[in-house]
Amino acid sequence: MPTERPLRCLIVDDEPIAGERIARLLEEYSFIQLVGMCENGLEALSFVQNQKVDLMFVDIDMPGMDGMRLVQTIHPDDRPYIIFATAYDEFAVQAFDLFAIDYLLKPFSKERFSMCMQKTMFHIQHAGFSQPQQLSALFSSMEESPSSSDFSAHRLSVKLGKRTYFILIDQIEYICSAGNYLEVYAHAKVHVIRETMTHIEKILPSQFIRIHKSSLINLTYLQELIAMGEGDYSLKMQNDRCLRISDTYKKAVLERLKG
Repeated sequence: MPTERPLRCLIVDDEPIAGERIARLLEEYSFIQLVGMCENGLEALSFVQNQKVDLMFVDIDMPGMDGMRLVQTIHPDDRPYIIFATAYDEFAVQAFDLFAIDYLLKPFSKERFSMCMQKTMFHIQHAGFSQPQQLSALFSSMEESPSSSDFSAHRLSVKLGKRTYFILIDQIEYICSAGNYLEVYAHAKVHVIRETMTHIEKILPSQFIRIHKSSLINLTYLQELIAMGEGDYSLKMQNDRCLRISDTYKKAVLERLKG
């Protein structure tokens, strides 16, 4: 369990079916305690003002007070960790500006939800910084290191408030797109940076290969090529994550693996 006590979780969604699905998915996570479900922002605001809430799943398009206004209304010092779950992708940047942990675009898969919970555990485990510092750090854009070119060539830099920390490129297993951000998977941790896949592909060394418009991998951590039938293939990484090869990149990837 990533915390000494379960995280008290509130679901805010005006569609009961959507809220109930999140509740069912949360049953698999023992560190989460579901304490309530609200159907609009005003109801949720009252709940948060009267009870301790650590984590909120928030829909955006709701009658009365929408999800964005709800989060903005809660004082930053009292604001729970926020995960937006919505059918509208145009609010993603604004959501991250409010220090949201994640932005689940409906309909989302169980696998995508699992990734969201992994990110949540990662944030909680990083003690020593306040919540806004933690989240703003992980959603900050990349900065170039002011140090030598040799140092920069072997690391990605991520701004952490007034600090910058560095990810060794050799430790990066794979990178996936997440809206306007990239999720960098390195040694069982997820680092979220604001960068394009096209740019990151250009600056990474040759052991990285693009396999899909939304993913690239480090061949060092590749475990298995899996034929899915009908000419489709997936790549299994050393952490057992399977990533699909798209038709656009299939020929180049298969030729690279043969060579």
